[in-house]
Amino acid sequence: MPGQFFVRSALHFKNRKVLVLLVVILACIGVEYFIFNKYISALKKEKSFTEISRNDPIADSASDIANKNYDDAISTMNNAIAEDPYTTDYYSMKAEAEYLSGDKTAAIATVNEGLKVDPENELLKSKLDVLEKNTFNNNDASGGRE
Repeated sequence: MPGQFFVRSALHFKNRKVLVLLVVILACIGVEYFIFNKYISALKKEKSFTEISRNDPIADSASDIANKNYDDAISTMNNAIAEDPYTTDYYSMKAEAEYLSGDKTAAIATVNEGLKVDPENELLKSKLDVLEKNTFNNNDASGGRE
């Protein structure tokens, strides 16, 4: 049996410090292997990526914006903000949808709401600066409408 070989070899091993180090390393490898298997097992029980992303308001709004469904994106972000008013990405996405829908005033108000939550948020600061200069996300002043 391999265990007996290891024990017999250990008894004849002259440098005990190296032996202890080897035992510790083998123990760590065993623990890591156990943790890795637990992690893989847990992942297999999780929902698929597409199921998870369906519950992501940012992904939903980005899709709505890409399809020019700005009102849906704004509604999704309003619900997300109501649930979690401390996630500044929601304000950013909502402001983008508002601007692209042609409502620059609402977009500025939304960015300012987000800045109340996190006054140091660089993304919101830059969006406010861009909005105040009448451009947003490389679109023209019309809000990206064609």
